Amino acid sequence: MIMEYYLRAEGVNLGNFVYDTSDLATIRGGSLLLLDAMDIVAEEIEKQIPKPDSEKIDEQINNIRNEIIAIKHDKKLSKKEIETEKKKLRKEMKKLEKGKKSGRAYSPTLTKGASWGLFKFQAELAQAQAVVAAVKKRFADDDRYRHACFVVNIYSPDKTDEAYVISRAKAQTLNRFEQLLEPSFALSVEGENICSFDKIRPADSPGFVPGEQGKDYISESVSVRRRYGQDVKRDPAVFYGKRTLGTDFSSLSITKDLEQLSRCSRDLDYSHLNNKMAVIYLDGNEFGKKQQQCTNPEEQRMFDQQTRTGREKLLRDLLIEITCDVTDERWFFDRSLRLETLLWGGDEIIWVVPAWQGWWMMKKFYQLAQDHIYLQKTDGQRETLYHGASLVFCKHKAPIQTIDSLSRTLADLFAKTSDLKKRNMFAYQVLESFDHAGSDIVGYRRMLIQGLSEKDQDLLIDAKDMETIEQSIYGLKQLDFPRRKIYQIVNCYRRQDSDAADLLIQKLFHETTADSAEEKRHKQDIKSLLDEIQAVFSGSPIFWLHLMELWDYVGVMQPATEQNEGDSSCKK
Repeated sequence: MIMEYYLRAEGVNLGNFVYDTSDLATIRGGSLLLLDAMDIVAEEIEKQIPKPDSEKIDEQINNIRNEIIAIKHDKKLSKKEIETEKKKLRKEMKKLEKGKKSGRAYSPTLTKGASWGLFKFQAELAQAQAVVAAVKKRFADDDRYRHACFVVNIYSPDKTDEAYVISRAKAQTLNRFEQLLEPSFALSVEGENICSFDKIRPADSPGFVPGEQGKDYISESVSVRRRYGQDVKRDPAVFYGKRTLGTDFSSLSITKDLEQLSRCSRDLDYSHLNNKMAVIYLDGNEFGKKQQQCTNPEEQRMFDQQTRTGREKLLRDLLIEITCDVTDERWFFDRSLRLETLLWGGDEIIWVVPAWQGWWMMKKFYQLAQDHIYLQKTDGQRETLYHGASLVFCKHKAPIQTIDSLSRTLADLFAKTSDLKKRNMFAYQVLESFDHAGSDIVGYRRMLIQGLSEKDQDLLIDAKDMETIEQSIYGLKQLDFPRRKIYQIVNCYRRQDSDAADLLIQKLFHETTADSAEEKRHKQDIKSLLDEIQAVFSGSPIFWLHLMELWDYVGVMQPATEQNEGDSSCKK
């Protein structure tokens, strides 16, 4: 008997497949392999479950028409119930007709995240079980995926009228149960040495990587992930082309390491940021909750397709803008793009860019997200979607694994709190040395605002204010505003001596009879810029701390919404 089935697949125990080393290529490879894994699941379903032919679709449409006729004469139903059922059936019929015309009606994919996917199909029990077996075998036989842990389960609703949210939850529960039966990671019993990268697995790879001691032997798990991560770097056009609606980036190359990504010439305005990078973590606010609120498979599929297409349009527009001039040293080192994409999937993104481009990159994301990442409701209304994020400025040698963890913590603890779900907020952190913040990030940030504020949220930035902050800081630099005064004022507040701080501030603008007209205008210009940035933070003295923290990293070049504005070569 043919029944409806939900198949849920998920890569689990990610700490031992993505975040178990500090090697950039291995992290990139593990993350992107899991992202591609859900495409394999969809392929296997389509192989095992044949798509209905045109004749069968016509038969289904005809059956729906007959149901509509029968409902009209069903005396057990009220007029309201009849209209509701007719509306639902007509919607299903319209979907079939549209699908028949487009040829895409029977895609099994409902939603795909960075490491999991939910699929739906109709089959007999034996066929459904064969799909699960085929997916598991595909992963087990693959030289790359056999080192990861996957759970794959099917669920068929107990009742024909069982709510979709119940079926979806039961499929996930089966995944969780299977995960409890799985080992924490795929482990080989071969190898005399320990893997020099993850420090856990035996070094069972026949190869090795050059190290300080001559040879660093590694596990097969690290080896295949590292090779995949290096392949993506060597041929980024494949990865980016697949995720930018097929845009051609065949001429694109990426810097080979974070040293190249963050290196800059001494004669540039931002040379003080040489060998510093910005790590950007972006996460959708309540995307998971919105998916949970989908009451039927079509709503789920629509949410997934709209957000996925929005992200692809965003990435396309972003890359077109920053790659139009390979001689632009802000974005290119020896014609190689200074951009690392460590995570791309679901509603999460992790980018690494040069420190001097971190602010611009964050600002540009929010601008493009406003245009592309939203929900178009069936009633024609547009629902805005929001992102919480973090921006970490650090040295290029900082362990990327730990910076990644810090980035997530900053976003989750500060920018994504319950009262900020309807805003685009991000937390930033400047790390002059890696251990500067310590393990207690909450305590450290409260120490930063001591004497200036009592609210953790005062250290956050609202995306809509980024342009004003950048222009104000750039303007102050152009007016040679004395940076030491910022430190002095902040220290006064931290000593709980607001009177001393007020006196220092007054001296900045105090006009004397000896002042020339130019000097008076200079002081007024400084005051105007300080007033603008102070207004962003509701008049709170916390803006002095933001000035102090961001001075080196923001306004390092003339602000522009479009860094390549007016360059026709940016258009593709």
